[in-house]
Amino acid sequence: MAFRIGDAAAARLKEAHPFIGFAPLFAWHFCFWFAPTAAPFADLLSADMTASWLAYLATSVVALLAAAFVLGNKRRLRSDGRMYALAPMMLGALSLICSYSPLVFDGPLQRFVVPMMLGAVESYCFLLWGERLSSLSYRGTSTDAVVAVAAVVVAAFVAAMVLPGPVTAAFVALLPVLSGLALVREGEAGKEEASVLKPRAVRKRADRNIAVVSGISAVTSAACFFLLTIIPSHDLIGGDWAYGYGLVAGTLAILAASAVVGVRTHIRHVYEKTQMHKKSVLIGYVMEQTSHYEN
Repeated sequence: MAFRIGDAAAARLKEAHPFIGFAPLFAWHFCFWFAPTAAPFADLLSADMTASWLAYLATSVVALLAAAFVLGNKRRLRSDGRMYALAPMMLGALSLICSYSPLVFDGPLQRFVVPMMLGAVESYCFLLWGERLSSLSYRGTSTDAVVAVAAVVVAAFVAAMVLPGPVTAAFVALLPVLSGLALVREGEAGKEEASVLKPRAVRKRADRNIAVVSGISAVTSAACFFLLTIIPSHDLIGGDWAYGYGLVAGTLAILAASAVVGVRTHIRHVYEKTQMHKKSVLIGYVMEQTSHYEN
């Protein structure tokens, strides 16, 4: 039984490998903005850093919405494959500039321009990955994809916590580059595949789930905002690492919940197979006894 579970886990991991390639890009966001050692010259909890982060987020949202409006449902980004590597490398270079330059967040121009560039480039990387993932014939479950991404994110952030400052900055800048290499590999493996628009029922169900998750996130963010108006950021338990500890705890909770769901699903499958086996044995026994009576 243990070998069967291990083989099944390996098969599910292999099926979710594209999401493992996407995960370092996702992990970069959390490591860069919430690991103090990733930007040793910046005060993570300062008002200037918060303004830079908001400018970055606003640019990311505007870039994604603009791309969705321009491309629509049927058009896609025109890329000859070189941008699969160049865009993540550009994101890594900007990350290094922000990490090692003490002047980036000092003036109002630098405080907004560089984060806005980060947001625009990262949005482009997300779009490239989105087009690639939408063209896959993914046969796994959403739980497998979530586990793959969450595991990489928590591993990357824990590494950022334990590595020394200068090494952490280089490690964080390397994350989007690794994701870009995975994107190049995925792009070469699926050159002939094109993004396929999902059926309307599937899209409506996905939109509904996105709306629910977005609503919960908005309410949670509002609650956290009012909490921070009462408790200053610098007084939080953990200091500069408070948000990082929360990130690790939340990700571990996601992994634990996914593990529980996976175990329950496996137990249900085993139970169903056992019941089917019992029914087959019972039917065979009844048929055998019936044949005896007929004879």
